[in-house]
Amino acid sequence: YKDPGVYYSTDYSMDKAVTTVQQSITGKGADLIFIGDGYSDRLIEDGTYDSDLETAIEAIFSLEPMSSYRNLFNIYKVYAVSETEIIGNNTALQTAVGSDGYMMSDSYICNSYAALACPGSGIHGTGTSLNNATIIVVINSDNDHGISYTSVSRNPGDYISDYGQSCEAMAFIGKGTNEEVFNGTVLHEFGHAFAKLA
Repeated sequence: YKDPGVYYSTDYSMDKAVTTVQQSITGKGADLIFIGDGYSDRLIEDGTYDSDLETAIEAIFSLEPMSSYRNLFNIYKVYAVSETEIIGNNTALQTAVGSDGYMMSDSYICNSYAALACPGSGIHGTGTSLNNATIIVVINSDNDHGISYTSVSRNPGDYISDYGQSCEAMAFIGKGTNEEVFNGTVLHEFGHAFAKLA
């Protein structure tokens, strides 16, 4: 059943496409992987997806010391085409948003998208190098909350991290309706997620 009042994607050609925003100038670089959820094919085609993720990227590097260290980061965008634009209704990462600010995507699916970002540095389907990446998920929702997790793999022993088991740092940020609030939430959640600082 498809609700006639809901827009449904038909073009999934951009799903799992990866764009390299920048490569580090010095050393291996720290990997930042940006993914959006709740974005249909039309929101990718009209540039909304890129604009929202670029806003999040610029927010992270808007203040010192990040501004000065931007050249030390590898930044990637991974495209995720959702069937609908309604969180909780067949979105690519299956994100759920609660009224209390809770946000969570299916970590296995999220990792599978993030793992596409930089195969040249060893990231692949089993997530070997995801241990060193920071994953930022921008959620296309009026909800302006954010939350960060250190996510543990569904399959213990998939790979070993510095915590003894597979885990990634993920920040989830609701787009909300106010760019200033969004920028502040991105900075805040990035601060929790980056390098698993918590």
